[in-house]
Amino acid sequence: AQPYSQGSIQIDPGLSFGLIGYGWGWAGTSSFTLPLHASLSYHVTDRIGVGPYAGYMRRTYRYNDGANDWRNTFSVVSFGAQGIYHATPFLNETFDMNIDEDKIDWYVRVLLGYEVYSWNYDSSFTGGMSSTSSGRVIFGPVFGIRYMLNPKIGLYGEGGRGAFGWLNLGVSINL
Repeated sequence: AQPYSQGSIQIDPGLSFGLIGYGWGWAGTSSFTLPLHASLSYHVTDRIGVGPYAGYMRRTYRYNDGANDWRNTFSVVSFGAQGIYHATPFLNETFDMNIDEDKIDWYVRVLLGYEVYSWNYDSSFTGGMSSTSSGRVIFGPVFGIRYMLNPKIGLYGEGGRGAFGWLNLGVSINL
């Protein structure tokens, strides 16, 4: 049976690359955590799964002009719902392909969620700490491929508007 058969549960932790709209120029030094994300899929049919996703990223900017030391931290929490369509069976049936459904999973995923942004300014310029936050609704179509190393563990790569970036890489774990 496919790793995504009806009733199965899959957890997909990963990293995002090619950040979407979070960078801004800064003189000085910058450090960041790799954008982390995870999703959980419950497969309601052999082709369709649904579930939540969440992610976190943070970037810190530092600048010292000799008299003042600026430190600004930008963080984002992303969360929402996802739907996934496993296209490998469709490709095999429609185009008479012979893709091993136990090993290779071509899929399309759609995210609908919310991102919460937080900026914290800790500098001698402002005389202390100040912060602000905002948020926005996000919609993300994603195309992906998963290769199952064994029935429980696989690797995936995705392109499209993921939790944070245009490229997502990670591990799939079937429970």
